[in-house]
Amino acid sequence: MVDVSILAKVQFDQTTEHNLKGLSIFNFTVSNFTVSNFTVSNFTVSNFTVSNFTVSNFTVSNFTVSNFTVSNCLHFTVSNFTVSNFTVSNFTVSNFTVSNFTVSNFTVSNFTVSNFTVSNFTVSNFTVSNFTVSNFTVSNFTVSNFTVSNFTVSNFTVSNFTVSNFTVSNFTVSNFTVSNFTVSNFTVSNFTVSNFTVSNFTVSNFTVSNFTVSNFTVSNFTVSNFTVSNFTVSNFTVSNFTVSNFTVSNFTVSNFTVSNFTVSNFTVSNFTVSNFTVSNFTVSNFTVSNFTVSNFTVSNFTVPTSLSPTSLSISNFTVSNFTVSNFTVSNFTVSNFTVSNFTVSNFTVSNFTVSNFTVSNFTVSNFTVSNFTVSNFTVSNFTVSNFTMSNFTVSNFTVSNFTVSNFTVSNFTDRAICIICKENVSVFKEYNLRRHHETRHKEYASLKGAARDDKVRRLKGGLAAQQDALLRQSRANLAAVRASYKAANLLAIHGKPFTDGEFGKAMMLAVSEEVCPEKTDTFRGVSLSAQSMTRRIEEMGENVLDQLREKAKDFVFFALAMDESNDVKDTAQLLIFIRGVNARFEVSEELASLNSLKGTTTGENIFAEVCKTMDELGLQWTKFASVTTDGAPCMVGSTRGLVGRLNGEFEERGLAPPIQVHCLIHQQALCCKVLKWASVMKVVLQCVNYIRKNGLKHRQFQAFLSELGSAYQDVLYYTEIRWLSRGKVLRRFYDLLPEINTFLQSKGETVQELTDPGWKWDLAFLTDVTEVLNHLNLQLQGKGNLISDMYSHIKAFEVKLQLLLRQVQKLDFTHFPATQMYCAEKPAAPFPVAKCKDALEMLQREFSVRFRELHVNNKDIRLFQNPFAADIDDARPSLQFELAELQNCDVLKDAFKPDSLLEFYAALPECTYPNIKQHALRMCTAFGSTYTCYTQTSDFSPARSRHTVHTDRFPGSRRGDCNC
Repeated sequence: MVDVSILAKVQFDQTTEHNLKGLSIFNFTVSNFTVSNFTVSNFTVSNFTVSNFTVSNFTVSNFTVSNFTVSNCLHFTVSNFTVSNFTVSNFTVSNFTVSNFTVSNFTVSNFTVSNFTVSNFTVSNFTVSNFTVSNFTVSNFTVSNFTVSNFTVSNFTVSNFTVSNFTVSNFTVSNFTVSNFTVSNFTVSNFTVSNFTVSNFTVSNFTVSNFTVSNFTVSNFTVSNFTVSNFTVSNFTVSNFTVSNFTVSNFTVSNFTVSNFTVSNFTVSNFTVSNFTVSNFTVSNFTVSNFTVSNFTVSNFTVPTSLSPTSLSISNFTVSNFTVSNFTVSNFTVSNFTVSNFTVSNFTVSNFTVSNFTVSNFTVSNFTVSNFTVSNFTVSNFTVSNFTMSNFTVSNFTVSNFTVSNFTVSNFTDRAICIICKENVSVFKEYNLRRHHETRHKEYASLKGAARDDKVRRLKGGLAAQQDALLRQSRANLAAVRASYKAANLLAIHGKPFTDGEFGKAMMLAVSEEVCPEKTDTFRGVSLSAQSMTRRIEEMGENVLDQLREKAKDFVFFALAMDESNDVKDTAQLLIFIRGVNARFEVSEELASLNSLKGTTTGENIFAEVCKTMDELGLQWTKFASVTTDGAPCMVGSTRGLVGRLNGEFEERGLAPPIQVHCLIHQQALCCKVLKWASVMKVVLQCVNYIRKNGLKHRQFQAFLSELGSAYQDVLYYTEIRWLSRGKVLRRFYDLLPEINTFLQSKGETVQELTDPGWKWDLAFLTDVTEVLNHLNLQLQGKGNLISDMYSHIKAFEVKLQLLLRQVQKLDFTHFPATQMYCAEKPAAPFPVAKCKDALEMLQREFSVRFRELHVNNKDIRLFQNPFAADIDDARPSLQFELAELQNCDVLKDAFKPDSLLEFYAALPECTYPNIKQHALRMCTAFGSTYTCYTQTSDFSPARSRHTVHTDRFPGSRRGDCNC
């Protein structure tokens, strides 16, 4: 429904006809358009026309525009403008002004902008015709106080020019002129310029073809009075380009042409341009990757109005952290503009003004904007014709001080409402509105001047009051529904019964009657019944599943982790978790399915559930990277187990089998069982059970410890199925050994082992070793761990075992605190070196056997963890050349940080290191353990069967009797 004030103008303002003529949108189509948290303040648009404008899959999140102004848009036209898959996140524009700007046939496809900022940006008389951008990405692009006026580029060519390891320091050029300059096959590698100054520089008829720049750095660069005429560049590539403190004054370029231009890892810092002119400028196949601009200033920048863009396309364009401040566009025209797959993140616009802006035949597809802010946005004389939009999403969009003047929309699907009779006008056109007014309300034709204005004001007030009453009730109902969903969400998160909603409502009503009685009826309207909670949770579950399906479409690779165990009713529950990664190295880890296996739990049954889950999520077998399970035969069986069935399926499809990982936490726990030392554990358990099995003795022991001022108040029960239990029981028993011995003697119970020096040596040593094992177990726990990190912990522990073995043989107890403490008491019996040495060697062998399958993937894991330390000769042939390039790139080597591994791989240029990025994408999906399944199983079923194993970090997790 259109705004009431607009309808009031249409029916009673005599200037309405003039305004409608100045404002027109023809063939405006929007499909799948989503806006979230969109705010507009002080936004002004006057005489705005858009023709044939199409937007598809457009998403905007957190979009804010402040003080955006477009004035005098009489000549501002956008024609045939198309945007596809456009995403903007955190986009900010401040003080943006455009005057006499014309774009014709502009197309954008797959355009992404993230955190793009422009401050005080002005464009005057700027014209672009037939401008196309495809798969254009800008990340963290900032422009401050950027002004463009009368900009001209014409006939500039560069071909096949090569420069390698070029450095310029403290370079000054004064009164330099070049005429009819041609360069062919131009390449620059490792180019550095420091303190470069050019004054009165002129170039005429300059041509460059096949221009490549790699590792280019400019610092403290100054150019004054620079002129270029007839400049051509073809096949221009720039990689790792850095400019710092760059200044250009009085710069002129004439007849400048760029074809097949590529920029990778481009950084500009403190860049200033003054009096810059470009004439007859042409760009074809322009690509920018990892482009950063800091403190970029352009003064007196001019583009002639003769350069009107026609058939302009932008595809796969990304901008991140983009800010525009004080941006002005005047007399801007765009015809046949197309944008596809455009993404903007963290985009901010402040003080943005557009005057005389026209768009014709504008199409936008898959446009996404996130965190977009506009402040003081003004548009005057804006026209859109034939506008189409599909799949447009906006999230967290804020606009402040937004004004629209003389804005016309044609072929708009909404309807108008009459403020007199409250009827809807089905067709929102001037003729229909006038006919309705003249045929139904002739008596109002005599009203003129102040009387007419007063009548309009009262009628609008009555309609607004009526609508407010309806909206107030609607808002109250909507708030009650939202509250019901939030309550259901809390019940689901905390695993509470659905019937607790009714109990919570009773408590809420009791509180409101005492605290805010006037709100009691509002609280009573919130539906919290068991049926409502069930329905709400089911709906939220479906929504989460839909979101997962959407995410799965972008997965380059995915991995599965699964766990099967019985609940208290002996029903087998199969949990399947998925971890997927998209091309931007954004990892998503979610519960894919929870299935009840009513009959048998063979590998065939589990494989069928896996196939069903993959079909439901639309997952492709070609993207299946790894599978993680425990060691149960139904999981790891080579023929009839799940792993065997998966291998057979991959073989039938002609695919390489996925990486198979046996849960590392479970493997580590099984390794610990080789240290039985029954002579120690039997005595410890007998003493603990004697104290705790009798209530009176237990209370007396606690009182005894309290009297002694002990650091502990009790001994711990030992539970074999708890992985961390033995270490904690032994440590507590060892610390309370004197108190326990005294208490037992007071009860007439004598335990000879508690005073036996040899037995106490064994107790101290076993306590120290189990604590080291517990520390490893805790390191392996946690959600979202990369398999490379877990493998590092395993390798580190194996090295620790070798160190402990050498120290035991030398009677060095540095890393054995309990043993070292007992050694200080100078016991009568010597330390049992042979026995302890055998125990460590046995543990060492067990780790070697248990983790041998993991060591098979050692090269792949190490290459993913640190590609700069990988052996090129041992790498796969497809990776060798790329590793050679990577390991000898000092810029990337300096940027590598092991703690931000995914960010590093995401920043690698796809065109240079495609196979390394594919390898990293595959490896980062692999689950190192089924820890996520353990925790989720605990949440679903707190009371588990007797076969369920617990850990101190996540009780109720995994059975301990599986055959691994």
